[in-house]
Amino acid sequence: MKKTVTTPKTHADILAIVDKDYYAVDEQRDHSNEDLRFCDVDGGQYDDWFREQFADRPKLEFNKVYQAVYEFSGNWRENRFDVKFRPEDIKATDDDADLMSGLFRKDFYRDNEGTEAFDNAVDEMAKCGYGAIKLTTRYVDEEDPEDDRQIVEFEPIYSAYSSVIWDKSAKKPDKSDARHVTVLNSMSRDAAEEEFGADAESAFTPPDRRRFNWHTGQQVWIAHHYELRIDKATALVFEDPLGRRKTVYKDEIKQHLEELADMGYEQVREKKVKRRTVWKSVLGGGEYLQEPRRIAGKHLPIIPLYGYRGYIDGQEFWYGIVRKYKDANRLFNMAATDVAENAATTSKDMPIFTDEQVEGREQQLREMHLGKYNYAVVNPVEGPEGEDIHMGPVGTWAASRVDPNNASLFTMCGEFMAVGMGSSPKEIEKASMSGVAVDRLRKIIDAKTIVLNDNIKKSMHRTGVVWSSIAGEVYDSERIEYILGQDGADKMVRLFDIVIDQDTGRAKFVNDITTKKFATTIDTGPAYASQRRETIQSLQEIGELATDDYKPLILGEIIELLDGVGMAGLKDHNRKRMVEQGLRKPETDEEQAIYEASQQKQQTAEDELLRSMAKKEMAEAQELVSQVQKNATQARLNTAKAIKEINGIKMDRLQASNNVVESRTVSATKQVVEQSTQPDLDQALKLADISSKTAKARKDNAEAEAQTIENDFARSKLASLTEQLRSAGVA
Repeated sequence: MKKTVTTPKTHADILAIVDKDYYAVDEQRDHSNEDLRFCDVDGGQYDDWFREQFADRPKLEFNKVYQAVYEFSGNWRENRFDVKFRPEDIKATDDDADLMSGLFRKDFYRDNEGTEAFDNAVDEMAKCGYGAIKLTTRYVDEEDPEDDRQIVEFEPIYSAYSSVIWDKSAKKPDKSDARHVTVLNSMSRDAAEEEFGADAESAFTPPDRRRFNWHTGQQVWIAHHYELRIDKATALVFEDPLGRRKTVYKDEIKQHLEELADMGYEQVREKKVKRRTVWKSVLGGGEYLQEPRRIAGKHLPIIPLYGYRGYIDGQEFWYGIVRKYKDANRLFNMAATDVAENAATTSKDMPIFTDEQVEGREQQLREMHLGKYNYAVVNPVEGPEGEDIHMGPVGTWAASRVDPNNASLFTMCGEFMAVGMGSSPKEIEKASMSGVAVDRLRKIIDAKTIVLNDNIKKSMHRTGVVWSSIAGEVYDSERIEYILGQDGADKMVRLFDIVIDQDTGRAKFVNDITTKKFATTIDTGPAYASQRRETIQSLQEIGELATDDYKPLILGEIIELLDGVGMAGLKDHNRKRMVEQGLRKPETDEEQAIYEASQQKQQTAEDELLRSMAKKEMAEAQELVSQVQKNATQARLNTAKAIKEINGIKMDRLQASNNVVESRTVSATKQVVEQSTQPDLDQALKLADISSKTAKARKDNAEAEAQTIENDFARSKLASLTEQLRSAGVA
């Protein structure tokens, strides 16, 4: 572990450190300056030795490298990475992580400060291999002495290759192992003297190629020095009646005693810890302009961004897209300039005449190219005998021809730069190419800059780590804040809000990020705008295959993702409909009320449907019972009919039997009367009378039984008729 520094350095000590750190990579800074000028400054492609070689000659520039640089920068702007947080300890929840992510986006996109800072860093990294940004804090209302609220700001660092001077002992690409860093801020002398006093002088003046500029100006370089201090300290942990904890270091307890007492805090723990603090000082050439003071956070607030980087022989090297293609671009310019010079000076072959041939006709010959004359006339040449000799030009001055070496240079340099810098090949623009082929080509192109994109990702990750350490000290009190979602929608939250715990029934704090730990992650997908377009296209394709029950959800999601003028009303209506249908989780009190009303309405409709179905089922059951009863009655009626028919047969048989008995009785009686004596006759008459009474009794019984059957049949028929009337709704 490095030696712990706990005491401030002197002004002279810091300037000595800056000098050593700067010249540790002086050569790389010089190359970076040349790269930037080569890409962006008119005439920068002819600096140094090339300028001397082309003295008094045209200096044409066909800037090939800037096309690749700004294509890469444009892709970055189209597909910016997103910093997200996730819980890293048991006290942090997913809601807390979403709050952290929303606060970061709010700070990053406030007035486009974060995008401006990071875009500048990416541009410089692509050009010269190095860029950087700075995180700082400021008061929300700097004019209100009672308002202590602060926010985190992102600031760009211009010409970071020369203005950011890192601890020369640091080796990690994100400089998380650095113990100090200095940022040189250039100001006009008038501005410096107005802010810091009349004696403001440069703390350190970095060398550059200003000699190539027409106007150098007069600047003062002010040094902002940041130092990380790690020392041992005693941490006192306090807890208030609601369970919120606050840590105060023992050597700072006096300045917090009044606040702790007012809020009802009581000490619950004491622990020996290592304390990381960051100290900032501002230096001019002769003294401190601002004495060292502690600032928020536990990390140096400068985040570097490297392009291609190496660490060789104990020295750091870096470069961007430009450096390895400067020579090819110079050769291309040289060949193009040579061709242009030849074209401008001698564009065609010229005839050669004697003075005698053109004497008096010079003007006509000069104007032949203007098309004023249909033919040219020259003077005849006088022969030896004084005769006229008609002859043409005595010769021809041939125009300069294109050097074949120049043609080779055009082809060689153009192909080398096109292949190496990752620019889009012409094949990708062919309409006949399939989507698969286009995607394959784009992957090949992206592979050429994947290192740069990965380094941006690492720098964004470091930015999230540094920001979270500052935010834990800045967002430490009850306040209203707007957080920004990934889709660009903002939402108002109350930090340190008090709610009732549903499990314990006790009050507790929510939206508190100061006592929780979060891990930083990077979303390396396309920007939300690109994701939105791709998602809409995917939803449209899915909608063609989806069943009817999925289509309302798909349509609602498409409308939600649409962006354009005049869409607010449609999107608001769509949002309410999706909340009502339970397709979207309510996020506001109004949406919660809409959802609850929809649920109540839906419950009422379901209850009414259930009652209607119950009534229908009861009616069907009653109809079924009636049918059963009707069938049973009909069965009884059929049974009665059968019994009647059987009894009728029995009556017929009984009547026939009685008739036989009576006939036999009469016959027997007649015989007895004819053959018997008086006593026998009396006896026979008695027997006949008995037989007659017996037959009559049988007949009476049969008639009574038949009447009973008839009555039963009538009752059964009446019951069947009554059941039919009841089923018809009459009875």
